[in-house]
Amino acid sequence: MYIEKDRRAYDKLVDFLKLDEWAKIETKALHGDFFTLRNAICDWCNNDSFAFFFIDPTGWKNVVEIETLKPLLQRKKSEYLINFMFDFILRIHTQEAFEIHMRDIFGIIPNTTNMTFDEREEYLIRLYRKNLKQISNQYDKEPRSAHVRVLYPSKDKTFFDLIYITHHPLGIKTFMEESEKVDIIQRMVRAKTRQQKRIEKTRQLEMFDDSAHSSNEVDIDLSEVKEYWLSKLAYSPKRFGLEKLADMLEETDWFISYFQAAFKELQKEGKVRNIDSARIRPKNVVHFLANKHIGELLEKVRL
Repeated sequence: MYIEKDRRAYDKLVDFLKLDEWAKIETKALHGDFFTLRNAICDWCNNDSFAFFFIDPTGWKNVVEIETLKPLLQRKKSEYLINFMFDFILRIHTQEAFEIHMRDIFGIIPNTTNMTFDEREEYLIRLYRKNLKQISNQYDKEPRSAHVRVLYPSKDKTFFDLIYITHHPLGIKTFMEESEKVDIIQRMVRAKTRQQKRIEKTRQLEMFDDSAHSSNEVDIDLSEVKEYWLSKLAYSPKRFGLEKLADMLEETDWFISYFQAAFKELQKEGKVRNIDSARIRPKNVVHFLANKHIGELLEKVRL
């Protein structure tokens, strides 16, 4: 199902969905505003089918507020991917004129005084994710959320945030794996953009393409990830499977490859051990899905 407010765009959408390639897929387009069509969307999905909701607004008003999303969030058998326009929210969230709107989004009027840019972003995104999970808590299992940043191509600043809500730990794992693939492309594009700006400024071509090696960069200090691992491990064996991995991903917003790389370094330093593997694997040093998703036995080593 597609929602389109603009009449001309809607007519094009209807024609597009009449193409032969959609013949085996049940599709529908609704002309109107997402806010007023929420119940119609839920009716079309019905209560028995699995539904994936991708909410990709051009703004935020009457779209990303908790009460607006409530009919969708309280539907069972559903997952959600929300494009949260953080850059705009950041600029207005301290303005008195928008206090009511901020309460509708965050549940409270957020106070980010004396926070750095990164601290403000983490605080606001965590607050929003917490409210989304509280509303979508309609299952035997607690809802889970994950988050990735999409940066401007030419500056180190968040353009928008993608927030994912699910009730299954495998959903978190899959979302973060796919997000890392996109992150690699994002790093390559940003490297290419920065290099092109240098060339335009100096009017001198450069011998090497920055985007070629940017895909292999790790944009986090692994020492932080290693400390996190050590805080989770014990001197007696503990299993780290899918549930534990989902907890770690949700708690940190780090990619799985960061955890694998950090654990590998700790293994080489003799600080940790994977009891289920006699050797240090070249990659995937921890198989979180092993043994029917209960994972492998890991432990700290007394030095």
